[in-house]
Amino acid sequence: MISFLHKGWPCLVLLCMIFQPGRAQAADLPDPPGAEIQLQIDGLGNGYSTPAITEKLIYVTGEKDSLGYIMAFDWEGKVIWKNCYGPEWTLSFPGSRAEPVVDQNRVYVCSGQGNLVCYEAETGREIWNLHLIHALGGENVTYGYSMPVLIEGDQLYCSPGGTENNIVALDKYSGKLLWTSPGVGESAGYGKPLVIRRGGLKLLMTFSEFTFLGLNAHTGELLWTFDLNFKGELPCNQPLYSEGSIYIVAGPGNGALAFDLSPDGKSISLRWRNLQFNTFFGGFVLAGNYLVGAAEGSNSYVSVEAASGNIKSRLRFGKGAIAAAEDLLIAYNQRGQLGILGMQDGNLSLLRELKVTLGTGEHFARPAFFNHMLIIRHGDTLLGFGMQPSGTTS
Repeated sequence: MISFLHKGWPCLVLLCMIFQPGRAQAADLPDPPGAEIQLQIDGLGNGYSTPAITEKLIYVTGEKDSLGYIMAFDWEGKVIWKNCYGPEWTLSFPGSRAEPVVDQNRVYVCSGQGNLVCYEAETGREIWNLHLIHALGGENVTYGYSMPVLIEGDQLYCSPGGTENNIVALDKYSGKLLWTSPGVGESAGYGKPLVIRRGGLKLLMTFSEFTFLGLNAHTGELLWTFDLNFKGELPCNQPLYSEGSIYIVAGPGNGALAFDLSPDGKSISLRWRNLQFNTFFGGFVLAGNYLVGAAEGSNSYVSVEAASGNIKSRLRFGKGAIAAAEDLLIAYNQRGQLGILGMQDGNLSLLRELKVTLGTGEHFARPAFFNHMLIIRHGDTLLGFGMQPSGTTS
């Protein structure tokens, strides 16, 4: 058992399989004075999804006996409600995939088999459901639907895949289809979409199986595409946008790419590509002037100059997820090691290393932060640790 003690950390939510990219600087920490876990919830079932977190409840999904369940827990670990949302993914790496998404008084979940369900957040009452394959002719992808839905305003964006309704916008209240785009006709992608505003345009950026796409978020008009490497791993990480620049990291064969977005948002141009910065699905963050994440081939974490794409430093700490919260960088590798990372002038260092020994299966889920607590999901178990910084670095 491990813990970072104690409270006193600003509130930040990172709702990721996916993890939301962000900005960070790393802080040094005191030696952990104890090993008391503040939150432990067992019996979740198989799964890799990060929980969705609110002040009142924690929502998490899991698979048991081929069925998927969404569970709502209070902060004492008590089950408030639990619902079955239908068959879950049981082939390669069985378990729940996409994290739930909370919006106002609703929570949304999509199974690896394509069943999208909207629930009342406090009671679990089902509001609507829509099957991406049966209702929209979607085409699933190799490891099952894993892309979380994206909600912006009254619209919900998701990617069924296939030749007709490849990317769609739904009314978040009813599930009614608002617009549809055939995209480029591929099967669904994995990486979470991103909506930004540029030059008066509301732009939706998303992935299908081997393509990065930009669409008018109001109408579904396809504005631009970028072909990824068919020999590479499928793109699983959410894009990151900052001041006219778009960054994606799309696995071995594709690596990391930076694009310049035109002032009107209707075109992109490739600025650089780095094949060594190539995390599969661990996410990446923008920390000052550097992108930080895992390099699969070298089994390490790297910092990459955002302007040029050059690697500034490399830290041997395996491969896996990265998370950022205020002035902390947290690495959670696939060996189950948690690392508190420092970064000075782009140079990464390992400040603390701890081991996640509870839970089951692979260490694939990305960390989340909320209300003084680092949340780690390891298969059947959810763990919460308090965090306290002591000083900063520049």
